[in-house]
Amino acid sequence: AGNEKVLAARLADAAFFYDEDRKTKLVDRLPRLETLVFQEKLGTMRFRAERLQRLAPVICRIIGGSAQKCAIAERAALLSKSDLVTNMVFEFTELQGVMGSHYAISDGEDPAVAKAIGEQYRPNSSGGALPETVPGRALALADKIDALTGYFGVGLIPSGSQDPFALRRAALGVIAIIKDTGISIGLKSLIEQAYDLYGGKVAFKNDRATVCSLLDEFFRGRMRAALLEDGYRYDL
Repeated sequence: AGNEKVLAARLADAAFFYDEDRKTKLVDRLPRLETLVFQEKLGTMRFRAERLQRLAPVICRIIGGSAQKCAIAERAALLSKSDLVTNMVFEFTELQGVMGSHYAISDGEDPAVAKAIGEQYRPNSSGGALPETVPGRALALADKIDALTGYFGVGLIPSGSQDPFALRRAALGVIAIIKDTGISIGLKSLIEQAYDLYGGKVAFKNDRATVCSLLDEFFRGRMRAALLEDGYRYDL
């Protein structure tokens, strides 16, 4: 009975948050992303959403997306971080992306846009579910490549067992998605574009060529680990 009382109260809170959040559309929440910092050296979430809006359709085209699917990826990218300023995600942080997908449907957005928003953080663990749609893959790749480029640009590079920003997981996620698509993708050009999208608004410690070189080495290390896990011999 005690557990039921606690659970009922928690669910009532969630229902209240959900109803309140639906009163404001995701697109109308974009200005509030100005108040949310992505990382102190890398600017706000609004700035990040704008970068993703430009990077996701580029990646979508590379992985074979049609003009329609690339437009879906672009719209999903713009709205991708808006649920971070909802009551529900503030209270239940693990629902980021999930609630964005639900709210997009509630707002009358294209279901494909909602699906891509819900797939943006995949895979969120080793062996985790991968994005199933082309716009979702494009947004998930853009999200990870943007973060990796930004952090390496300001010199926040994992060392030893220290990886506070989960950049190894992000790189493994990029590898897993590309492997799943079966398409050859040149990461260097994407990293260069991601770097350029910061547009001089961030005081980068490393120039574009250095970031590309560092990330090339970083991805090779993650790829090696992934192949060893798949059972390939170390000397191959």
